[in-house]
Parts: sequence; structure tokens; C-alpha cells
Amino acid sequence: MRWLLAVLALVLGACGAAVSASPTPAPSPLPLVELRYRVFEQVGRPWYCDPDFFPLARADENDLARQRIPEMQRDADTYAAILRHNGLVVSGTLGDDQLLAAYHDWKDLQRLPLDPTGPSGVYGSTFVVRPETLSKTAGERVELRVDGTGNVTVLSRTAAGPPNCPICLVDTTTIDTPAGAKRVTDVHVGDLVWTVDAGGGRIAAPILETGSVEVPVGHEVIHFALADGRRVTASPGHPTADGRTTGSLAVGHAVDGSAVIAIERLPYRGRTHDLLPAGPTGTYWAGGILLGSTLRR
Repeated sequence: MRWLLAVLALVLGACGAAVSASPTPAPSPLPLVELRYRVFEQVGRPWYCDPDFFPLARADENDLARQRIPEMQRDADTYAAILRHNGLVVSGTLGDDQLLAAYHDWKDLQRLPLDPTGPSGVYGSTFVVRPETLSKTAGERVELRVDGTGNVTVLSRTAAGPPNCPICLVDTTTIDTPAGAKRVTDVHVGDLVWTVDAGGGRIAAPILETGSVEVPVGHEVIHFALADGRRVTASPGHPTADGRTTGSLAVGHAVDGSAVIAIERLPYRGRTHDLLPAGPTGTYWAGGILLGSTLRR
């Protein structure tokens, strides 16, 4: 009997050993919001033109955040992750500091691209990393890969300046030239445009420089009309000939010898454009209205 019990114990022990040696299940892939947080922790956050502040602050940021709470909450998983990473619990209304922390994360998460690449479950991203302090004017352009478990591999790092934020004209704007009005997309370096000399006289001068920038998501432009029928649409930070910005204008303000009779802020997607004529003022006529240039140094 003792011999039989010993054999049974050996058999059961062997079975237990076989069970314990079963392979460990592979970890489940993390959701994209968690992969983005892994990138934040290991590399940094994206540096971008925040439409809440650029080129002009549109309202108090807390007010904007409260307006966007329903939009933030529509993606329940992302919103839950934001609260979790900020140590917040949904129990009533968030305080101002709590709300801003959540809102900042929501904006940063939207701005970090993650695109499927290579092996299944691996994502790629290229973006400019935000400096640790706002006083710094240089960042890093990083190219990386992150797998489904959150392992981040940096492929390259190169120096990069601040994001090129658009403060220019919409692509349907016409520019006054000696050959007639031309679309801003059809004028090039060396072409002649009308500008103003130091004495205020109208002269023809060649274009020294042009610029074109893709606008960020949420960018808005200012469309204003003058009493004499002239009108133009530009980013709120684009300068008038006397140094104001289009975003600072209001009905009744004088612009280029006429008065603003209508003004509205419109959403805009695409590219904005600017040019710099030769001469002492750098001004030119867009839509028949004398404006300044953002490219003037």
C-alpha cells in the first residue's frame, strides 16, 4: 500500500509541474491613449500652434475648457484615461486647476500622431517635442516607434525651431500688381506688385520672399468688409499697414481710408500665404486693402 501511495504522489507531482510550466499569456495591447501617454513620459509632448492662444487669445482658457467638456467626454475611454493619469475622480464638477490639467492633456493627446507602421501593432510618429520651459525657442524633431506594450524606440533626433504658426492670407486672396489682380498662390519671388514707398507713394517693386503654411486644426480667420466695397480674409494676427492686426478690428474702425462695416470670424482649413515686397514699408494691397507683411524682419 505504501508503495502504491508513493507512485501516486510522484505522478501527481509530475502533473502539477507540467501545469505550472504552461507558457505565460502574451500581454494585451494597450489602447492608443495609453501608448500616447507612454510617449509623453519617455520622450515629451508635442509642440504646436494652440488655436486657443494663437495668434490671439480668444477667451479665458478655463471658459474654453468648460465649453469643451462634452466633447472631451464623448470619447469615454480617453476621458477616463485623462482623469486617471491626473489622479482625478469623476465626482461632481472639476475645479479650475483640475479642469485645466485635463484639458491640456486632451489637447496634447490630439496633437500626437500615431500611425500603423511595419509589423502589426507597431506605430510610428514624427513630431517636434515641446521644450521644458516656454523661454526656450528651440526643440527637437523626433522620429519614433512604439509597440503595443508601450515600448518606445527613438529612431532619430534633430534640432527644430518653434512651430511655424500661420498669420497670413487665405488662398483665394487677390494681390494688386501692375499686370492686374492675381491670386496670392500665383505670385512668386521676383514678380512685381504694388507697394508703398517711404513717402507714401504707390510704386511697383519685386517680391523678395513668399511664405505658405498649413493651418492647424481649429484655425480661424477674420473676414472684414469696408464701406467702399473692398474686403479681405486673413488670420487674426495678420498686420494692417499701420501695425494693427485684423483680429483687433471692429465695426467702425478706419482701415486704408475707409471704415469697417462688417467683420466675422470663420473656420478655415488649408494653407495661408504671405509675401514681402522690396522697399522700405513691406506693404502690399490684398483684396484692394493695404496690408503689412508677416515676413518683414
